Amino acid sequence: MFVVVLPIISAGIPISCHRESTVVQDGVHDYGPLMDKMPVVRVLLVNDKREAAVAIHGSYQITGSLTNIIEQGQELRRCALSVSDGGINVGDKHYNHSEIRIATQQDGGIELNNVRYRGEIRILQQFNNKFSVIGETDVEDFVSGVVGSEMPSSWEEDALRAQAVAVRTYVMYKKKVRRDEVYNLDLQELAYRGVAGETARVSSMVQDTKGVVMVHNWNIFPAYFHSTCGGHTEDVHHVFGKDSIPPLSGVECNYCNNSKHSQWSKDISKSVIEKKTAGCQCLHFQHTCRKGC
Repeated sequence: MFVVVLPIISAGIPISCHRESTVVQDGVHDYGPLMDKMPVVRVLLVNDKREAAVAIHGSYQITGSLTNIIEQGQELRRCALSVSDGGINVGDKHYNHSEIRIATQQDGGIELNNVRYRGEIRILQQFNNKFSVIGETDVEDFVSGVVGSEMPSSWEEDALRAQAVAVRTYVMYKKKVRRDEVYNLDLQELAYRGVAGETARVSSMVQDTKGVVMVHNWNIFPAYFHSTCGGHTEDVHHVFGKDSIPPLSGVECNYCNNSKHSQWSKDISKSVIEKKTAGCQCLHFQHTCRKGC
């Protein structure tokens, strides 16, 4: 079930998740009945590598690019993933396919580079005997893994709920804008440690907000978040080049004053600055340089 919260302008607005009816008061609309099943998110876990370690806990199936079953088994001890001779190697077995999919019957049964994940993984060949691995998992399971990786599970319940809504909004936005691409997200965008990021407390807070996302003018947006802003957030246009909208505009913030990262300094030599700005045609540092320097 997915719920839309209308519209979120600033932090600190309470979110109601009580759903006694299809249309709820306080600007929350439930469009969950329109969905046949929970969305799946595709996450790039490994990219452009020659080798990775994989283990499977429980019964599993390996299918080819045409979804035909090419292997079934019980448990797979830790072994190497690699590419050679136009196929994919899983341990000492060679599969003459450019892509294979590994699915397990047990939640969190696939371990990749010592991190256990829910869902399935796709292994795709790249050039020069390299490959990528894409994980596919339920959005809500992914949100639980991210929230527990981004924030201590001991924090206030409302903080965990707010984090869950922000993560889910960001994920659903990326699913929308990258729906036709091989993957929706990569590990550079969100902290994600798979099942290790999940705790009973985090999962409970994610369940409390299940399906809740933020929108502005009925459009979902990238709900960027951070640990420390230094007293004032920046407008999204100045950082990411996106159109400015009220939920992503710069505002004063005193919530992170106690963070050890709130104030910091770094010494940079004149020679480094000159090297970095060589060829820059900006007349004033306070103006945005159109040359990208």
